[in-house]
Amino acid sequence: MKRYSISLLGILGFLALACMTPLHGQKAEKAMSVETNPDSLLRAVIRDNADHLLNGEWFLRATGYQRKDSIRLDTVLINRKSKVIRIMADDRLSWAPARERTVDSLERGVMAGTADEWSGFKVEIHAAGRNIRDLIPNYYRSDAGSLDRERMVRRRRTEPEPLVKDLSRPYLEETQLYNTHIALWHSHGWYYEPTLHRWEWQRARLYGTVEDLFPMTFTLQFLVPMLENAGATVLMPRERDWQVEEVIVDNDGSQGRSIYLSEFPSGSDSAGTGFAIGRPPYTLENPFTLGTYEEMGTDRRQSGSMQWIPDIPSGGEYGVYVSYQASKENADDARYTVYHSGGTTSFSVNQQMGGGTWVYLGRFRFERKPEPEKKNQRGCRTIRRRNGQHRTKRYDQPETPVPGGCQVLPSVCRVPRFGGLETEYPGFGLQGRLPVEG
Repeated sequence: MKRYSISLLGILGFLALACMTPLHGQKAEKAMSVETNPDSLLRAVIRDNADHLLNGEWFLRATGYQRKDSIRLDTVLINRKSKVIRIMADDRLSWAPARERTVDSLERGVMAGTADEWSGFKVEIHAAGRNIRDLIPNYYRSDAGSLDRERMVRRRRTEPEPLVKDLSRPYLEETQLYNTHIALWHSHGWYYEPTLHRWEWQRARLYGTVEDLFPMTFTLQFLVPMLENAGATVLMPRERDWQVEEVIVDNDGSQGRSIYLSEFPSGSDSAGTGFAIGRPPYTLENPFTLGTYEEMGTDRRQSGSMQWIPDIPSGGEYGVYVSYQASKENADDARYTVYHSGGTTSFSVNQQMGGGTWVYLGRFRFERKPEPEKKNQRGCRTIRRRNGQHRTKRYDQPETPVPGGCQVLPSVCRVPRFGGLETEYPGFGLQGRLPVEG
């Protein structure tokens, strides 16, 4: 009985060994085929090179990017027909700054040590679904043909005139930011807190100043002039002039002994379309809809003008503003000339845009005089003239209006729940304008 048992066990052991031997041989053959497959060898070399480059010191020196986690390769695709090797990495690679020199070095580095048969293949490295070469900013691309047009500002065939053009500085038309309009807010300033029924700063006091006030010191004196010197038109929702005096000259009524003259008025529009001083401080009304405006037709030669002669209360520098009723039928190059202590400065204003608000011309010095003079001594003047270099049907229409009137935005009031009036803080840019309108 034992003899049969031993023989049976021996037979079973022999059968088990016989069954295992072919399986072991299949695995060995498969491993050998992987080692000898050129595509698999290439993928292995690329993965090893990429791990060494992307997760080593080279990547930090080449990009300056401090990564927190390792960058991994997901897939290596080989297209023998088009001779393209596409390497797919994870999104972390797209977070690093991409430059031509870095991408070139990386494409060469991942192919180091590969067989000669791959030398004619093009290498593409992708991350976050895009070729990392496409992530190179246009500024750092050496070939003009490789620029990404989608990142560039699309120029229209006919560019409109800028809102304000300083005719005394024609060289600005060659600057980088010419005909660019930038909205800039230099600080919060005072705001009305209805729960406390008072005006206050939005930010806390810190080191002897407050954030709502401090940025105005460098924004108005440095940032805004830099942008304007580069050709930009800067629009600011808060007052930008710190002059404490204010002068209003308007066709519907002026301050003090200021004078408004119109040599060639062709009529005025209906009420509610222009500015009027009204009864400041304003609560629920808009001063730009309290009055009227005057208009005059355009001409190719100087044949008429409107003048705003201010009664300057004290000598100093004043910010000069204009305002008008914008319309597509208006002139896009209405001419204004500011007469100030330093001479004259001319501007071209596109009255097809920017209506119903203040349009800043510049800051000029004006001297106080006993009586306003009805001459071109100070103030602002707009001329009935059409620039001859523009030749379109619209310019030839004599009815093209140049709206007129002088406007200003004095203090604004809040009405607390318990009644009465709370006037906006008069300082910090709420007063001190010498506005005129054409």
